[in-house]
Amino acid sequence: MREQLNITGTQLNYYFICKRKLWLYCHDITFEASSDLVKIGKLIHKESFKRNKKEIRIGNISIDHIKDGVIHEVKKSDKIHEAHQYQLLYYIYYLKRLGITTTGLLDYPKLKKSVKVVLTPQKQEFLEHTIKSIQTLTSAEKPQKPEYTPICDKCAYAEYCWS
Repeated sequence: MREQLNITGTQLNYYFICKRKLWLYCHDITFEASSDLVKIGKLIHKESFKRNKKEIRIGNISIDHIKDGVIHEVKKSDKIHEAHQYQLLYYIYYLKRLGITTTGLLDYPKLKKSVKVVLTPQKQEFLEHTIKSIQTLTSAEKPQKPEYTPICDKCAYAEYCWS
C-alpha cells in the first residue's frame, strides 16, 4: 500500500498535463513561484469558500476543503478537467486506502460550476495503472523531450522547455 501512496496530487495532475513537467517537478526543478497564473489560481483558492477550513494535509495529499463528508478541489478553469478529475480521484483513492469512503467535487468558482467526482472500479483501475506509470517516469534519469501543446503557452516551465 505504501508505495502506491507516495505521490502527490500535484504529481498526478502534472502527469495528465505534461510528463516532462512532472519529471522536472519531481526532480526539484520548479518555476511555479514566478508564474502569475499560478498566483491567480492560489488567490482564487484562498478567496473561495472562506468559511471552510483550507489545506487539509493527510500524508502526501493536500485537500482544499471538506464539507459534509465530501472533499473539494478548487480550480481556476476547467480547461484541463481530466487532470483535475484524476487529481481529485487520487485523493478519494488515497482516503479509501486508509479506510475512508467519500466522493468529491471539483469547484470552479469563476465559472460558478461544480462537478461531482466518484471513484468507480474502472477509474480506480486506470488510476492504479497511472500511479505505476508516474513512478516509472519519475525514476528515469532524464526528462522526456518537450512536446508542444497549446497549454505550453501559459506554462510556468515554457521558457525552460522552449528556449
